[in-house]
Amino acid sequence: MTEIVHKMARSMNVQRESDSVCEAYRLGKREDAPLLVKLKRQEEKFSFFKKVKELKGLNIEASGLEGNNNNNNKIFINDDLTLQNQKLFKKAMDFRKLHKFHSVFTRHGKIYLKKFQTGDPTKIQSEEDLKIE
Repeated sequence: MTEIVHKMARSMNVQRESDSVCEAYRLGKREDAPLLVKLKRQEEKFSFFKKVKELKGLNIEASGLEGNNNNNNKIFINDDLTLQNQKLFKKAMDFRKLHKFHSVFTRHGKIYLKKFQTGDPTKIQSEEDLKIE
């Protein structure tokens, strides 16, 4: 599993240490099940997130990996959120689309919402934070 992470990093030109992966495993038994990766350093995780944003997403072919034809071959890189924060993140994404906010993102397991590209993000801790006055 760690070789998948290393191939992605090389294809994205992300600088990393050779021992940067603490653990990597699939969340399920299917060959295409999501892969959970834990890195030793936060800086490397942020390098991945930053590069994905610069590249406007990832796909399997561009990463030098083999995929199947059953899906769109997109690769998603996300923080590992609690179930409660996963639900809140989805609501924040829906809110962003509905109210035409610039972005929603996570950092250190926390959810943030930005109204405009410039300016400070607002930390979203509950659904109450998604109410517009």
